Amino acid sequence: MWHSLYAKQNEADYYAMKKVAYHYFDGGKSRQAIGVVKDFIKKHPKSYRAQNLLAHFYYWTGDKRHSLKILEKVVKKSNLAEAKRLWRRLQKKSPRKVQSSLQKSDTEQHQKDISADLVFLLQYVKSHPFDIENRKFLLHYFISVNAREEAQRMVDEILHIAPDESETLKLVKEFGLRINASESKVSVSNAKMNKIVAMLHSDFVQKRYCRFVNLYNAVVHQGDYLPEYIHLDAVEAAVELKEFAIARGILLRHDFRPGKHVRQLQALLDQKVFHISEGSTSRL
Repeated sequence: MWHSLYAKQNEADYYAMKKVAYHYFDGGKSRQAIGVVKDFIKKHPKSYRAQNLLAHFYYWTGDKRHSLKILEKVVKKSNLAEAKRLWRRLQKKSPRKVQSSLQKSDTEQHQKDISADLVFLLQYVKSHPFDIENRKFLLHYFISVNAREEAQRMVDEILHIAPDESETLKLVKEFGLRINASESKVSVSNAKMNKIVAMLHSDFVQKRYCRFVNLYNAVVHQGDYLPEYIHLDAVEAAVELKEFAIARGILLRHDFRPGKHVRQLQALLDQKVFHISEGSTSRL
């Protein structure tokens, strides 16, 4: 009974503190709000809800380092859903971190973590259709673990984007993989091409830029004819995906008829502050 009364008093104290802290925070006094929560935690060091609130205040004020430090303790010792959600957001992986993780030996990392990293990187390249560098990393990784089918898929994707990619062509020869050139040279029928153009137009209009670019790359690699407006849509899609060097490359490769739309796209690219070399296809 005494324990129950104590718990209820702690809960009442927490909600009273929370009300005061939010009053300060909503009034633009974040330092005072954080101070109120810290004082409460000194008196109630096992109040994970208060620690979670403090982590959120730090996060909302831009101090992600302190927020993450607190959340790492909270998620280990409690089951607070809000804390776990913010912790996962702050732990969001980047391709570079995942590459570093995958390069560790099996003795340093559990197999389940390796699988999760692979899933992340495969999803990443799927949503970044121009990204050669991470595909090349996956190609090397799949070769190293003798996953030939997955390695072949990476070869196909890389050569769809850049048919003359020298490092990939060298690996193909060295490890006996295939270049599916015979398939890529087969032109599709007019009826099928009309359907493809309709699909491309639909994806672009509905802003499904990644899907648009994946299909566009495949058709261009096959050497099939596409109407001019689809190539211009590809420039816009590349801009939306922040692949400015690719967008400029499409403009340079195609002899577009002079017009307002072309001038607008050229002006848009000229305004970009990104200085990306023509050979670069990936930014992390």
